[in-house]
Amino acid sequence: MVYLKLVRWKNLIIIVFTQVLLKYFIIDPLMVSHGINETLPGWVFGLLSLSTILIAGGGYVINDVFDVKIDQVNKPADKMVGKYISATKAENFYWTLTAAGILTGFMAGVIIDYINFVFIYILTALLLWFYSSSLKKLPVVGNLVIAFLSALSFYLVWLAELFYGNFLSGPYDAPVIGSILVWGYTAFAFIINILREIIKDIEDLEGDKYFGGRTLPVIIGVQATRYIAIGIAVFVFLMSIGAQYLMGIAGWYVMFGYFVILIQLPLVILMIILSKAGQKRHFDNITKLTKLVMITGVVSMPVACYSIGCV
Repeated sequence: MVYLKLVRWKNLIIIVFTQVLLKYFIIDPLMVSHGINETLPGWVFGLLSLSTILIAGGGYVINDVFDVKIDQVNKPADKMVGKYISATKAENFYWTLTAAGILTGFMAGVIIDYINFVFIYILTALLLWFYSSSLKKLPVVGNLVIAFLSALSFYLVWLAELFYGNFLSGPYDAPVIGSILVWGYTAFAFIINILREIIKDIEDLEGDKYFGGRTLPVIIGVQATRYIAIGIAVFVFLMSIGAQYLMGIAGWYVMFGYFVILIQLPLVILMIILSKAGQKRHFDNITKLTKLVMITGVVSMPVACYSIGCV
């Protein structure tokens, strides 16, 4: 159970769930509707997903290894390394997960006939290491790295499909609407994760400041960082309105209503709470609400599939 908590198994389930929804409710139906029946086989997709969660899990572990002292201040009740497992064992677990993830990614690259695909996983593992060791202590940089990697875990499925179907160099074009939807969801994942990471920085201000972190709240203060977070939330809200405009033109009224109830309403609540938050527990609740918006955004994929008419 210690090892499961160490890899944040709930977050890993969300990653897999996101990839499954993307493949089976967006990519495959759209490919078939365009007469492309040979999509990425399920077992190859399984390798790709397995590689993703192995490396992501390793990233969580090494982050806890580097954060032993900071977690003693920020999250003493949730601390794992040094309390339930030694730093040495945790680091060995990290190397095992990362090596297994890169090997699995290499196998997936061989199968989709693009061996360089493995370098995406190597780059991811390197970024997670440097994020944990140094980048997270820098203003904005660490937030951008995590947001980029979160979005990449999403886009990776589409990229693998493009290589497998030879769409990047072959005579066939991938469905345009598929590209638009994938890019839209990827952009959403990127921006909502930036928002979540900035709010987490406010939540972790005490420990970051004590141990020399240079995060936004440490440099410019909580109030200024709060305004930035609200600005990002407003931007996400405006993005959703833009998407709704296109939905109205296309006649996707179910998707339109979904956005109002399960994305825009929680965003408004988030902005109201964020504008009044003053204690650490308030920011912890906002972080959870941000994750909820992220999940509801992802779960909209079956609704998008229904709207397109692919089910």
